[in-house]
Amino acid sequence: MYSIFQAYGLSKEFDSLFKEVDLSNYTVAQVFNNFTKVYLSLNYIYSQNQIIVDFDQLKAYKNNNTPLSTFLQNLSPGYFNPLPSLPFIKISYSRYKDAEMAGYSINSPVAQSLLNNTDIILNNSNVYMQSAYNKCIFTVDGFIMPSTLVNDYIVIKDGLLTSMMNNYTKVGIISFEDLGNIVTQSLESSNISLSKTRSPSDLLYINSYAIDGYITFLVLNGYLIAPTTEGFYYIGNGNYSLSLNKLGYPFKILDSRYKQYYNYDLISTFLPQSLLNQLNDTKNILNQNNDNQNSLNQNNSPLIGNLYSKCYNDSYNKGYMNNANSLNANSINLDLINNPLFINAYLTLPNTFLLFIPANNVVVKNKNIFNSDLVNSLVLDYEPKDIMYGSQGRIVDYTYMKKDGKYIVTSPNMYINNYVDIKNQPNLPTYLRDNRIPNEALVKSQLAFKQYGFY
Repeated sequence: MYSIFQAYGLSKEFDSLFKEVDLSNYTVAQVFNNFTKVYLSLNYIYSQNQIIVDFDQLKAYKNNNTPLSTFLQNLSPGYFNPLPSLPFIKISYSRYKDAEMAGYSINSPVAQSLLNNTDIILNNSNVYMQSAYNKCIFTVDGFIMPSTLVNDYIVIKDGLLTSMMNNYTKVGIISFEDLGNIVTQSLESSNISLSKTRSPSDLLYINSYAIDGYITFLVLNGYLIAPTTEGFYYIGNGNYSLSLNKLGYPFKILDSRYKQYYNYDLISTFLPQSLLNQLNDTKNILNQNNDNQNSLNQNNSPLIGNLYSKCYNDSYNKGYMNNANSLNANSINLDLINNPLFINAYLTLPNTFLLFIPANNVVVKNKNIFNSDLVNSLVLDYEPKDIMYGSQGRIVDYTYMKKDGKYIVTSPNMYINNYVDIKNQPNLPTYLRDNRIPNEALVKSQLAFKQYGFY
């Protein structure tokens, strides 16, 4: 009944454009597997003119391996709902660049007079800073941080506190320059509603607003969450559904604990003392049961410690100090992070906010990266310009140089702590241990480039 006159598609390859494509050798399944969006101009025996249809009308057959031409010939008449005209898709992609490579100065002497001792200040005399602020978000050592514009300087709030924890400063810029201005909206307790039937880490709702012509991302404690993920999506009327567990919430808490300022220990300082007292009682039980633990951990390390306490200074090396099968007093308490009070504090941190990007649709493309044997380096055949992600979804800030026709990519974030898994103890809450495996405390992160296309 139908035959292809022309086809237009957006492939899943990086940097692809919406253009005319040849589908003559494709099966139905191959079209779905290789293209993000396809429109067909079809000859139809009951129409004098070609009809335009959205290929998504065949989603019920997305696993069908029949050749597309044969499949269309066998469809019953009137199957498609034609479109009035062929939509034109102009796609724009997000881009990433190291701030210094992009020409920005970080905490220049001129900026020192403005500088809060905890902030990072960016400036670039060759860039209209208002436009940069309107179209970019900024990372510090792999975590997206809130920013403001002050006297033509971009101020990254508390950026230095994260840098101090890593002993280096890497600032990245994620740009949406081909689109309109982005909008951010921080969250307050009044924006958060719990499910009546499920635990707060399994399902909760964000009640905010939506903007016509914008698509909403979530920045969750510095991690960028697209609305295409299973854990976060728009319901309607300014309401969003969020499942922290589907986003690997406990492991993100562990991954970020010693890497950024807005972390588990800081959140704990916002909580009622009565709740912390219960946990400290549990800590004492832990200490009694872990007779083989280092005495420093038994007697001097609080379960909920100050960011700069002895707890922090020693805990990073626990993988070498403790048996990998034991609990320690600084293990992350899963009862605590699943408590509504903790989750409320987590979602109202400065680096958790809604990010509105001016587009109606987004496509997400992934390109896995082969890990080389080089330490904190990669060699690529192509120039990198997209966001690099590591394990647990943390952004990997990177720089690169071209040499002998290759691109040498370097980053201090290509390795991650090799933590042991969750351990259950009788009569105790469940803990996520921050012990590292002694003979392999660091492992290479699973790296991939991710490209967000907007149209």
